[in-house]
Amino acid sequence: MPKEKMEKEAGGTLTSIVLTHHIRYRTSIHYGRTDEAKRSLIELLNVLEKYPHRTQEEPTLYLSTINNLVSFLVYTKEYKEALEYVSKAKAFYTQTSGIRKRKNDFRLILRTYNIELEIYRDTEALGPAVTLVNEIRKFLSEHQDNIPSSYLISLWFQFAYIFFLKRDFRESLHWINEILNSPFDDDRVDLQLQTHLLNLMVHLELRNFFVMRYFVSSTTRFFKRNKALKSYHKVMLAFFTKISGAPESEHGPLFEELASQLFTSKELIPLSDLDYINWKRWLETKK
Repeated sequence: MPKEKMEKEAGGTLTSIVLTHHIRYRTSIHYGRTDEAKRSLIELLNVLEKYPHRTQEEPTLYLSTINNLVSFLVYTKEYKEALEYVSKAKAFYTQTSGIRKRKNDFRLILRTYNIELEIYRDTEALGPAVTLVNEIRKFLSEHQDNIPSSYLISLWFQFAYIFFLKRDFRESLHWINEILNSPFDDDRVDLQLQTHLLNLMVHLELRNFFVMRYFVSSTTRFFKRNKALKSYHKVMLAFFTKISGAPESEHGPLFEELASQLFTSKELIPLSDLDYINWKRWLETKK
């Protein structure tokens, strides 16, 4: 296709094509047609790649589409394919000049990093996860004045949980403390709540029983202050209170009791909350 015709077509119709595909995607998701939803995003990505001059001028179109596709693939647990598109997104970042200076596009880069961490966390690919953590830390240090707090707390929480899975509890605690000691106010309260719970888990693993009662109290206050204390939170806080004062010979039955309360008869933890911390997996390691 001649460049002039290509530019005319792209300039006149690309925005409407993007809108049409996004409507198809949202409609497909609403009605549970996952194959059609995936196809809509892939087709849109293919269309955008026909017009590299437009994607360079308006990278947000391309970046948001590829991030939506990667998020969808994570949702459907198609992790290998998701990582292929993550690599494509990163290649686009390096080939597009000035992209890190544009606020919205810079946030899309952070989102890609966050999704990639989520993939490694969910699949427990801890070697690649730690490598990526180091890459992100370098990136954050180079752009520390431009990182929105909502992304910073999300990345730090991912770091903390990845090192928890790796059983590097000291490093996990470092990132937990970064969150707890920072003035995030109302930013990502959901992650701040989960960080308080992860903090209790780490101190238990480190056998810091003496300070656990203090952290149970501060966690309870934080949950109540944010009106977020759910039934399963009360069960967990009671567990941490009991286990902090129990001899280690009695810890096994306490873990079994917690697992029974949370998962045996009626599952108290919403599935969406298990996306933060996989309590079932942790308790299985205590059998």
